[in-house]
Amino acid sequence: MTVGMQQPYLFPYLGYWQMVNAVDTFIIADVSHMIQYGWVHQNRLQQRYIGPFFFRLDLVQKRSTYMHPICEVEIDRIKKDRWNIRMQRTLALNYSNAPHYDETMAFIMPLLENDETNLADYLVNQIRAIAAYLDITTTIVRSKDMMQEKEYNLPILEKIIIWRDRVGFDSWLSLSNGAHYYTKDQMAEMGIDIRFHHIDPTLTYPQVGVKRGEPFVPDLSIIDVLMNCGKEGTKELLSKYTVI
Repeated sequence: MTVGMQQPYLFPYLGYWQMVNAVDTFIIADVSHMIQYGWVHQNRLQQRYIGPFFFRLDLVQKRSTYMHPICEVEIDRIKKDRWNIRMQRTLALNYSNAPHYDETMAFIMPLLENDETNLADYLVNQIRAIAAYLDITTTIVRSKDMMQEKEYNLPILEKIIIWRDRVGFDSWLSLSNGAHYYTKDQMAEMGIDIRFHHIDPTLTYPQVGVKRGEPFVPDLSIIDVLMNCGKEGTKELLSKYTVI
């Protein structure tokens, strides 16, 4: 069995979905600690004829927010409704001319409007919904459901041992940045064959809002891919990667 793991991201980029599609079981690492400048509560879209910009969820700003596991972080309930309206206007302003705007908006609006205020629950709902929309049949599980609270702070290699024993796998597919956290030799010592996913560097698609002659902007939110390529076009891009 091949397993992949990643933190829950806000409308993750295409490479994330390529990995989810490629494995038998995908572990959502929602017991990992929040990273202030990571992708858990923010991502990027294309601002029409200007370039990429960040959109972010408003979180309850406690002093120790970025010392807590993702599954314990809360979305600011008061600001959430305003965020929904702002996102709708932003998408309309920048993507209304995209070829698949209407179908994409019909799909993502319920995800944006989900009134769940626990950050991990909100993101897991998105991840499972997008996977189903793209006909990805991978089993998706949460690390929170497999681990005791006292295990949340363990080093990543110790967590992998726990997941290996509780899920039962011998092969691990990691996004390319995983090489910063574990090596093939370390994983081999645990009886796990690890491979690293690399999105095809030549992968492009027509992007609405990019000036003629300007380069393709990679690694934007899956929303950008869906707006420009639609469901079926996005599914065709899921295989555009290599494994090393």
